[in-house]
This record gives sequence, structure tokens and C-alpha cells, in this order.
Amino acid sequence: MEKRAQLTQAEEDVERLKPRVTLTSKRVTEAGTQKAMTTTTARAALKQTRETRRLDADRYVLRVSLASEDWRAKAGKLLLRPICCAPI
Repeated sequence: MEKRAQLTQAEEDVERLKPRVTLTSKRVTEAGTQKAMTTTTARAALKQTRETRRLDADRYVLRVSLASEDWRAKAGKLLLRPICCAPI
């Protein structure tokens, strides 16, 4: 009879802990997804930075004269703006 009571108690404990385990696993999954998105964004920013530097080097080598010397400041403001807020 004591084993049956222990088994019943264990089953109740499992049922009581299921929501907590589900919530914890959901949080871990969401955190992993967020980290993956952050990594993707960082890689895209790095790629853009490298491309900008490459283009800067090409302009220097070719001695291309730009109409406005403040183009870097304007470009920097556009690049620093969050993607979600960029005009369509």
C-alpha cells in the first residue's frame, strides 16, 4: 500500500511540475532564437561595414571626387538608424 501512495505522490508531483518545465523550456527556446537573430544582425552589420570600407578604398585609389564631403556623415546617420524604423 505504501508503494502505491508513493507512486500516486510521484504522479502528482510530475503533473504539478509540468507547467514549470514547459515554461522553462519555452524561455530557453526563445532566448536561443533571440541570440540567433542578434548574431544574424551583427553579421549583416559587419558585412556592411566591410563593404563600406572596401568602397572607401576603391574611391581613394581611383581618386573619385564626390560632390559633397559630408556624405560620410549622412551615410553614417542612415546606417545607424534601426532597420525597423527606416522609411519605406
